[in-house]
Amino acid sequence: MGNHLLKAFKSKRQAPAYSAVEIGHWILPPWFIRQVNPLNSSYQWNNSFANLSCRNWTGFCNEWGEQIITVDGDGIFSFVRSGVSLEIWVNDGAYLYTPGKYLRTEQKATPEFPCVETESRFDNGFYKSRVFPIESFRNRIFGLEFEVGANGADPFNNFLFFLVIRPYDHNGLSAIRKLEFKNRRMRVNNYELFYLDSEPEAVFCTDAREGDVTDYFKLEIARSSVTSWKGSCTALLGYSIRPADRTIIRLYHKPDSFTMFVKQEIDFSKNRFFDSKQLWISRYNYQHRMIKTDSEIDSIFHANLNYLKMFNGPRSNSTDIYQLLALNRFAFYRQSRSYLLKTLKKVRWDGSIGSGYLPPEKLIYALTDYYQFSKDFKIIEENWQILKRIGLWLIQNISALAVETKPRDLINLGWICASLRALSLLNEDKGELEDSRFFQTHFQKLKARMLEFFTRVFKENARDGFRKVGSISDNIDNLSLSYPLRLYEQRERFVNKWLNLIIEDYTYEGGVISPLEFGGVDLILTARLGLILLREGLNHDPVFRFFRDKVSSTGTWPDRIHPVNGNGIGAAGHSPDVGCHFLLFLRDLMVMEEREVLYLLPGVFTSALWREPQIELQCIPTLFGEISLKCESIGKVTQIKFNPSFRQKPRQIRLILDSRDRLIYADSKVRRAGNCLELENDFKIARIRRDL
Repeated sequence: MGNHLLKAFKSKRQAPAYSAVEIGHWILPPWFIRQVNPLNSSYQWNNSFANLSCRNWTGFCNEWGEQIITVDGDGIFSFVRSGVSLEIWVNDGAYLYTPGKYLRTEQKATPEFPCVETESRFDNGFYKSRVFPIESFRNRIFGLEFEVGANGADPFNNFLFFLVIRPYDHNGLSAIRKLEFKNRRMRVNNYELFYLDSEPEAVFCTDAREGDVTDYFKLEIARSSVTSWKGSCTALLGYSIRPADRTIIRLYHKPDSFTMFVKQEIDFSKNRFFDSKQLWISRYNYQHRMIKTDSEIDSIFHANLNYLKMFNGPRSNSTDIYQLLALNRFAFYRQSRSYLLKTLKKVRWDGSIGSGYLPPEKLIYALTDYYQFSKDFKIIEENWQILKRIGLWLIQNISALAVETKPRDLINLGWICASLRALSLLNEDKGELEDSRFFQTHFQKLKARMLEFFTRVFKENARDGFRKVGSISDNIDNLSLSYPLRLYEQRERFVNKWLNLIIEDYTYEGGVISPLEFGGVDLILTARLGLILLREGLNHDPVFRFFRDKVSSTGTWPDRIHPVNGNGIGAAGHSPDVGCHFLLFLRDLMVMEEREVLYLLPGVFTSALWREPQIELQCIPTLFGEISLKCESIGKVTQIKFNPSFRQKPRQIRLILDSRDRLIYADSKVRRAGNCLELENDFKIARIRRDL
């Protein structure tokens, strides 16, 4: 897997003309030192100069949702487009500290704002850095701030602080054939990498093959530019800082542009971080109040809400249906609507859609989901003929999908089936009852066809059925008929057989292993499995615990991890898709809809992870309208106060309880069926006692 991954990245970048053998005298990055140590669990046999076993970082993206800057756990910044890294070195007069050699490095994400703060400590002090987006200009730019502090009497001593630009990032070596620093601008291969708000006191550019930037400490000469036909240029920008002065070094990166910063863009305020943070809070603080648990889950929730918004900006080209489902469930309606309109414009005359966008069946489902949460009927009316055209195209293409021979066709059929049901509901809301019955008839036929197939292949031997469907990823994708599509009732027999087989043979400590497709645990498949288990009323604790234990200090996960040491081993050291699935998982733990029934806290009382829950939900969207809820536990008694703002009342409200729980008070009629409490839709308060 590692070599294949490395080749994929090398094909996307300009390669240097030198080899990894020529870098033996460099100060090496900490991830490389870890993975060439045979005693380390991240050891790699081939010693390739690329990060193959410690792929964990936090990414920041442009308006299109593409990662532009990453920062790893050692505080190393990488500029993704150019393949250049920026390291922070500090000399306290006695020792030169570089990433991986600081006494301790800690990272955290700012809860209200997409910002990562890193603090690295050394004997006589520490340095802090932060990276954050700046939204006030036409194009998103990024700010980096650095500050040095000291211990004891040392604040009045001078420390040497260095920004070091190096010709590699996590994916290996990259070609820097020309470096130039002029007018506080650093240019890499004629591309303006960043702008500094203060002039450095030392500038040293050199050819890395001839001694790297450490030669500066012997020569102490200035060199503002360098060229190397082999692509091994590197640079050091140095400042002499007295911590008592509280000097902050500010750096600004403008992606997607070869042009320099214009004058109005470089007139930065010293309070740029504070201004950007306040702007973000004023726009999105509403979503941050939706779920509060008084636990470490809150910081993970806030961080991933920030990432969800950042990676789904107005120009984002995301084609993942789960991203749109998450946007709708956390009231990011403007972002969801923008993408849906963009995709509707790409629908052809026959109802098909070109590649690079949501396929027609998922577009219909996502649009209906958006409408059900936002009640924005205008988007339906304005695009009604397009939706009917898509529906007819889907019906015409059902017969071309071979259920018996192609597992991928099964997945498509599930989404087509759900989209036909959605079209039937939309026609009913619009008053076109004949068209509603037309789509409902085709929905029922396709649903029966799929049910017959799955029931037959899983009837006698679940493993034969699993192999019939395909790989582990194909199987979990097909289980989308349970969640999010909800095509069948909960606890369908063949679905339970299917899930039990996956849990028994393909999970490790809650994570989904796919040994034939790659090495390690796939976190997206793991999250989808958790969502399905929750909907089916099965034990989802191992999956939720897995995500809670494997999250980074900045609230991120890679796409794939090593099952033992937990390090990232996939293509993405920070996967926004995994964070999106976690948000869906957490939201459904708190509130879930099933047809005309509203479930409150469906994943809380039956879980061993929520002892004496202290949960507050504020104005969280549901299919029935916004709801608020407060769950307080004192000893053995838990009180639930419910305050809905229904626009359409559910037929019933349900609480899923543990076998040890019993109701001691409710202000509405109650019926208990097994572990389920069925309440009237005018319910406001209930008290539950747990017998230990």
